Amino acid sequence: MYPGDELAVRLAGFSLQRDGYTDNIATGNDIDDRDQWALRGSLQWRPGENTTIS
Repeated sequence: MYPGDELAVRLAGFSLQRDGYTDNIATGNDIDDRDQWALRGSLQWRPGENTTIS
């Protein structure tokens, strides 16, 4: 192992935003709106040559 190779971090995310494309004829509001987001991450630590903690 090289110095600095002991810790690894990974992040991923997405965002989805859209207006509804269906109209509620009773209220006039849009239906099927989307406002979503997600984020995930992972961490890996290698304190020794034969040890990995995820």
